[in-house]
Amino acid sequence: MNLKSIFVYPKYPENLQRLYELAYNLWSVWDYEAVDLFYRIDARLFREVNHNPLHLLLSLGKEKLDALSKDKGLLFELDKVWQKFQRYREYSGSYKEECMKDCGIGPEDKIAYFSMEFGLHECIPIYAGGLGILAGDYLKGVSDFDLPVIGVGLLYKYGYFTQYIDPTGLQQEVYNEFENHLIPAKELQDPDGNWAHITVRIMDEEVKVKLWRIDIGKSELILLDTDIDDNPPHLRNITDELYASDRDKRIQQELILGIGGIEALKLLGIKTKIYHFNEGHSAFAVIARLHDLMRNQQFSFSEAKALIRASTVFTTHTPVIAGNENIDVKLVKKYLEPWIKEIGIDFEEIGAAHLSRSRRRFLSP
Repeated sequence: MNLKSIFVYPKYPENLQRLYELAYNLWSVWDYEAVDLFYRIDARLFREVNHNPLHLLLSLGKEKLDALSKDKGLLFELDKVWQKFQRYREYSGSYKEECMKDCGIGPEDKIAYFSMEFGLHECIPIYAGGLGILAGDYLKGVSDFDLPVIGVGLLYKYGYFTQYIDPTGLQQEVYNEFENHLIPAKELQDPDGNWAHITVRIMDEEVKVKLWRIDIGKSELILLDTDIDDNPPHLRNITDELYASDRDKRIQQELILGIGGIEALKLLGIKTKIYHFNEGHSAFAVIARLHDLMRNQQFSFSEAKALIRASTVFTTHTPVIAGNENIDVKLVKKYLEPWIKEIGIDFEEIGAAHLSRSRRRFLSP
């Protein structure tokens, strides 16, 4: 017998609609008045669910919801927080105008920010450490400044491991599965109401990738997820763990992030003007752009390189060899050569150019 879990969204009183809308935006976890509002509902439960407003609301029974809908004090505080949230969303400072002027950003253009991890909140364990906290704070910061940035990352089934000390004093790790529907992430849908997805080719197999969105104030983060029934187990588990130890699985993750991230932006109709890569984990996005510019838009290799160079920003978290990931060239060739061949370029030419740049970066005095 095959059993399948189905998530059913609960019904709630109409006058609590704004409460749920707040819970689906991470602004509510960094604004103190919003946090106090959720503490007021059930402080003990709020702590138990790692201060996750959505999980808190989805854990409440009908009687509790009915009582909240009649609590005049809570409704008064809800209205205050809601009005504050509206003022936040409507604010636009001078930074946006300066960005549009200096960077040539149009009203509908976006800056895509790729990262392997995003440290947004404790209830969304898709981060490991400093790199993720940097990425999460970046999205919160651009929201404050109302800058046209959209994040692109992966939605992991288990996230990063949790460490603990066992009775013998040794460090142990445990992977805890978390439910996507209990975090403030929404399944993106196509015009027909089906969940939005892209397809990424890895070697000779097609991987179906589901798209999710998390709202972070005025910013948004698009997350890619391979854990769906349509994929066989060895492809479905690509997004199981952050920084998988298996080298093949790791490069598959980076292919989903880089190549899949570019495809996701195209599917969603996002007009990306600048591509910002946080560390080298999303480097395959460059190959996806090269592939698109040469094969679909008929640019030459030199023209495509010039366009990519002019519209790409790269930041590194730890600018030393020991702090950066190294992947064997043979492994990269195994996965990347089919993409390179389709645009009539020899893999060795790409590899030699990359190696030359790496040597200049790390060996120059």
